[in-house]
Amino acid sequence: MKREGYLQEPPDGGWGWLIVIGGMYCLAMWGGITRCYSVFFSPLMSDFEADYGSVAWLNGMFQAVYGICTVVGPLLMQKFERRPMCLISSFLCGISCFLASFCQQLWAVQVLMAMLVGAGMGIISISVFTTTTRYFKKRLHMANQLLCLGISAGPLLVCPGYQYLITTYGWRGACRIVAGLFLNMTVASALLRPIKLMSDLETPEHLPSTEKYKDKHSSESEEKSKPKRLFDLTSLDAEIVGSQSLGLYTPPVARRNYDVNDNITKSHNRKDEKPISLSSNSSNKLSNSTDENCGTKFKNFCIKYDLTLFTQKRFYLYTLSWTTFAAAFFSASTYIIPYGKSVAGLTEFEASTLVSAFAGGEIFSRIAYAFLFDKIPLKFRILYVSALYAVFSIAILVFPFIRGYIGALICCACIGALGGGTDGIFSAFIAEIFSVQQYAFVFGYSNIITHSTGTATTVLIGVAVDRLQNLSVPFYIGFGAAVTSSILVFLLHKTVMKIRKEKVLLEADDVFLPLKS
Repeated sequence: MKREGYLQEPPDGGWGWLIVIGGMYCLAMWGGITRCYSVFFSPLMSDFEADYGSVAWLNGMFQAVYGICTVVGPLLMQKFERRPMCLISSFLCGISCFLASFCQQLWAVQVLMAMLVGAGMGIISISVFTTTTRYFKKRLHMANQLLCLGISAGPLLVCPGYQYLITTYGWRGACRIVAGLFLNMTVASALLRPIKLMSDLETPEHLPSTEKYKDKHSSESEEKSKPKRLFDLTSLDAEIVGSQSLGLYTPPVARRNYDVNDNITKSHNRKDEKPISLSSNSSNKLSNSTDENCGTKFKNFCIKYDLTLFTQKRFYLYTLSWTTFAAAFFSASTYIIPYGKSVAGLTEFEASTLVSAFAGGEIFSRIAYAFLFDKIPLKFRILYVSALYAVFSIAILVFPFIRGYIGALICCACIGALGGGTDGIFSAFIAEIFSVQQYAFVFGYSNIITHSTGTATTVLIGVAVDRLQNLSVPFYIGFGAAVTSSILVFLLHKTVMKIRKEKVLLEADDVFLPLKS
């Protein structure tokens, strides 16, 4: 089937590289918020006479709303194009941050700088990743790694930039300048040109073959114009009940299907069939018809919002493996500086350079994966990540036993290099494990689960450190989470390979059946 304007394959470049460049800027701003918003804490505490727990909600509220909007984003994408959504979200971020500089209450600052900015960034991030996936196939991992490079490289410039602006102009002046940086995301959003792929017209493998997967450009008139050859039992029963209520019809023995060309009235003259009265069963048949309609509506609702993902084993393995890895990664990175100063005996400057080494290893891994990961055969990619997480867990476990500055510096660089580029890999795995059509929903649903679990994990680690008075605890917890993630990724590899083998066998027999995982 050919449609004008639809491409057989993603272009693997071209305009897609401009989208990657614009997306890097957007994700650099996102990385600056998540990792550098804390530089606003001290001036906010001084200006509003608040404690650390009160101003810390600035980051927590941002993460919460961001996670929610990554789920809302796919729903909005079904009705609106990604480019205008991102343009509006960019204006929302800029205007909200600008208005926050005039607020005289801390809660108003948090609503504007955290909640509204988080809502805008949630829509922008999922739109950037989804559009990039549609432009690349063979170079998808390269595009995603370059895209995520903004998350790592951005804070290296944004954090000292925020601090300089606050020192020079105060936090209110800094907010107004940062608002201008947010408005620059409108230029990047304008680059998100939509693209039509032939895969949009195909039936996704997670839907039954009997279902019609229609994109928004298809017309329902074709379906209505098709001649119907059979009456189904439900529609025929409705006619029978209506005629029975008027006393005009005595139904025959119920059969499963009635052909249009059959003379139904002949069945009344058969001697071996007895008329059946529907007076006692009409209400039951009407209720059955209503139940079937409700079931159809629920089924269509599940398909529209891709709730079928929650019936797939691979979705849970994918989400849980990424969630446990994120818990390990951030539990280690969050407590590097406190551990270096309190336990390893490092100075404040030396402890801060541990984070720089961590970020340097993260940037190195992204560049390396951008050029090398696509060369790994498809069937070994998930298995490679499983082995990588196993080594990553060992690096986290070793760190608490290191006391020297050079050794801690090297270990932090290794932790960053081993775990830094896997967010780009996992975002590309969505298209490889599931499908391009499912990308937005898998990204959104898994993201909200990961953010919710991550928030709870952060609180639990803080409670454990306070009670045990031991800063090595986060690294032990990170080790356990990383090992768990490695096992889950291995199980994901086994599940995906099984599905792919079944699909190959079905294609060889020229038979299409839904693959249930």
